[in-house]
Amino acid sequence: MGSGVPVYKRHLKTMEETTPYGSATKQQKILTNFQYYALSNGVWMRLKKMEELADIIPVKQQEILNFIKTNKLKMKADEDWAKLATILWVLE
Repeated sequence: MGSGVPVYKRHLKTMEETTPYGSATKQQKILTNFQYYALSNGVWMRLKKMEELADIIPVKQQEILNFIKTNKLKMKADEDWAKLATILWVLE
C-alpha cells in the first residue's frame, strides 16, 4: 500500500467435526476467518477496524478517516482495501 505501510491479509482455516445425536457419521465443516495486519515501525499490528490504519499514518489521519467514512468502506471487502490503497497513493 502507499505511504510505506504494507498490509497483510491472513487466512485462518479451522475444521470443525461433529457427530449428530444418534448418528455414527461425523460431519465436518471448514471455517474461514480473515485477519488484517499492518507493518508499523518494524512491528506487525493486527487491525481490528479499518480506521486503525489511519493511526499508523498520523500525517494523513483525517483524510484517511474521511475517505473511509464517505465511501462506507468495510474491513472484510477486498474491493474496499483496494480503494483505500488508491487514496493512500494519492495522499503520499
